[in-house]
Amino acid sequence: MIEQFITGRLIKDQSCYKQFPPEVDGEWMFVLGIVMGFFISASLCGEFYLRWLPSLWMPDSIFFSIIRISRLISKIIIENCILSLGK
Repeated sequence: MIEQFITGRLIKDQSCYKQFPPEVDGEWMFVLGIVMGFFISASLCGEFYLRWLPSLWMPDSIFFSIIRISRLISKIIIENCILSLGK
């Protein structure tokens, strides 16, 4: 459906879309209902906040420390592998 919005009528000429036309059906409504349910539930409980990252993932948490350490270790391993292949 997004492709149809961007390309316009060109999408209707493709054979796969003639067999399975892009349309809003029960599956789309199911996904939309889940998203709306999350929003309504969080709003009614007072737990809905707009923020970029959850507080657990903020830069000063242990999560980011573990990621930084794992990136450093993987970088060292990759550099050692590249150096050993060059010999």
